[in-house]
Amino acid sequence: IPPGVYNIEAKAYEKDSAGVITNQGSAKNILKVNQVLKEIGLALSASSITPEKEFKYTITVYDQAKGKVESDVTITLTQPEGVEFKKEILRTGKSNSLEIKSNYSPGYWKIKAKLNDLETEESFLVEEYQKLAYSLSDNTLAIKNIGNVEFNGPVEVGIGEAKKIIELDKLQVGGEEKFELKAP
Repeated sequence: IPPGVYNIEAKAYEKDSAGVITNQGSAKNILKVNQVLKEIGLALSASSITPEKEFKYTITVYDQAKGKVESDVTITLTQPEGVEFKKEILRTGKSNSLEIKSNYSPGYWKIKAKLNDLETEESFLVEEYQKLAYSLSDNTLAIKNIGNVEFNGPVEVGIGEAKKIIELDKLQVGGEEKFELKAP
């Protein structure tokens, strides 16, 4: 039964063999039904997400009658390596978002919601993402890996009509290589 205050009325009567009421009585009272938290849920915008996109999630708590409950809930985000990324208190029923940055670890992240003894956990995949950033200063080209996986592969550099292929080998996440540029 949903939480709330209810009016209760009871009537009792007695009939004789002819069906005529010979005795009756009634009583009224108020019954208060307390809200009992029964279930917590997490709705995710996607089960897999590419970095540089927004990941959305909503926390919902239900009572004994499957009614939605407004409450503060503790959420914990955990990276694939098992390291806690973020822990905060959020309100139920509101859409929350997390911008997945380009260098966030690829793999299955976990989001756990907890309220008193109710707890739920969901996983979502942060996909592998290769991205390089380039900067030029004093005839030096700096190439930095701003993705979330090691970069192996070619990069084409051009000055005017002249082009050169540079092979990058095992450029770590956050790693940078510099090349001095000379015009032909």
